[in-house]
Amino acid sequence: MSGTAAPSQSPEVLLRRAIEDILRAASGWLILVSGLGVLGMLLAFAIVMNKMSLITRVPQTLSLGTLETACVFWLIALAVGAALKALQAHALGTMARYTAQRLAVPAVLSTAQRAGRPETLSAEVLNDIETLRASLAGPAAKVVVSLIVTPVLLVLISLMHIAFGIVALVFCILASILSILLARASERAATLNGAAEARAYGLTADAMRSGEAVLAMGMLPSLAQEWIKVSTAGGGEAWTAERRAERLRTALEILMSAFRGATMVTMAVLAINGASVHALLGGALMLVGLLVNPFVGIGAYIRTIADSRAAWQRLRALVQEGGSPAEGLPFPCPEGRLVVEHMSFAFRGPHPPLLRNVELVVEPGEIIAIVGASGSGKSTLLRLLMGVMRPSIGGIYLDGHAMHQWDRRELARHVGYLPQDPLLSRGTVAEVIARLEAPQMTLVLDAAKRATAHEAIIALSNGYATPLLQGHQLSMGQRQRIALARALYGRPKLLILDELAGSLDAEGEASAATLLAVLREEGTAVIFTTHRPSLLAAADRVLALRNGTLVPAGEDQSRMVGRVRRVASPRRTGAAA
Repeated sequence: MSGTAAPSQSPEVLLRRAIEDILRAASGWLILVSGLGVLGMLLAFAIVMNKMSLITRVPQTLSLGTLETACVFWLIALAVGAALKALQAHALGTMARYTAQRLAVPAVLSTAQRAGRPETLSAEVLNDIETLRASLAGPAAKVVVSLIVTPVLLVLISLMHIAFGIVALVFCILASILSILLARASERAATLNGAAEARAYGLTADAMRSGEAVLAMGMLPSLAQEWIKVSTAGGGEAWTAERRAERLRTALEILMSAFRGATMVTMAVLAINGASVHALLGGALMLVGLLVNPFVGIGAYIRTIADSRAAWQRLRALVQEGGSPAEGLPFPCPEGRLVVEHMSFAFRGPHPPLLRNVELVVEPGEIIAIVGASGSGKSTLLRLLMGVMRPSIGGIYLDGHAMHQWDRRELARHVGYLPQDPLLSRGTVAEVIARLEAPQMTLVLDAAKRATAHEAIIALSNGYATPLLQGHQLSMGQRQRIALARALYGRPKLLILDELAGSLDAEGEASAATLLAVLREEGTAVIFTTHRPSLLAAADRVLALRNGTLVPAGEDQSRMVGRVRRVASPRRTGAAA
């Protein structure tokens, strides 16, 4: 592949840096929106004073000029206030879009090292990002900003009269306590409900992938019962938290009503003591309304705020464990010799090791087949060999350099990868084969012909210029052939192929076996998993993944493929580590 490769980092590092960038941007954004909120508050206070002037001066002076001046000021203030609100909304929307765009890719990539189905985990992460985006762009964010500028409003109310300031301060303290308790209860309920929804979503996703089998074999009633059971798991605790939040919300509403009544009582006491409250009445009521509004919003949008906070915590949890690997480097790769030394791997969390003390040496031109039961860890092993995931213990080295430390785009020049599910990106066929780089058509045609995908591609509506919309217009066999061509693009020195020919017919299987023979002659090393006997027969060594460890395949495997195989150890005798 051409072009200068930018340094790459692990998904964890990318996500950590995305979060740091968002936090840095958020500090400036918070200053901006808070400043706009303060300006809006001062403008609202000026409008209140202007209305008080109308109430007190116009009846006394009967001056038309005073009325005209007050009206002009009022219209200008309304226009400026509308502009400030629009600017604040624009700032909120910009921050929301930046957050979603900055988090999406690294957050989805970070799910690769977690146990579970990648598509389900990615959907959960994207749902969390959308929750954050909607919260930042919606009224909940405006409520938070209003709470931040509340101290300025307290000062303005105190300027009306110190008695109002004292009453307002007491209200704010009590309302803040209730709001914090309300937020905690709502966040607890959101966390419990979110966990149950995630489990239910995973079950639903599995059912959708096997929809025909579910309907054909009458599994729908049992599946529905299981879905209800999973959805309601932890529902009692979540219901208790929601009930507590509802009681706190009611208490907050009662407190706000009491505050309005206390304001009127304060005015009455001031009037009894001889103070003139006629001028203060309208202004105090308006400012009191402004003070109450954020706490009204807390009651209305506390669930949204709690959901967004829980989503943010889940995203941060993706990077709380593990260190910060070094940035990727463009190492030289003269031979393409792969060495795995004492490698073990376990998913994060309370999971036992999936792979234990794996050792392997793959020489240039050597063809290695790996077999094993479903769920034994074959796909995970290949992801580790690609450097997409980092070993828990031990190391994986390509020509002496750790795989996870390579620059990803530079590594792609030397290593080709075929995943078990060959999902294709948006773009034309040529762009997909060229790994979304500018296609070099000579290399694209070479890869497509070697993968026996050329005839199928030129039969498409626009040939190599046909856009692929997530592979919906292709059969599974066509998708796998194009994905294999993508792995072969640029003739890398090492190929890592998961379920080679898994979606191909007998003709495609024979073509894959021929390709393996050609690659051996060219000195290209290949590691692949398969259940096809003819492809096992094309390998130099067949290794089995049993109990998390690579061991030589037994004689029964040799008889199955119809040939006498030299059963070698995972590491060749005398091979240097």
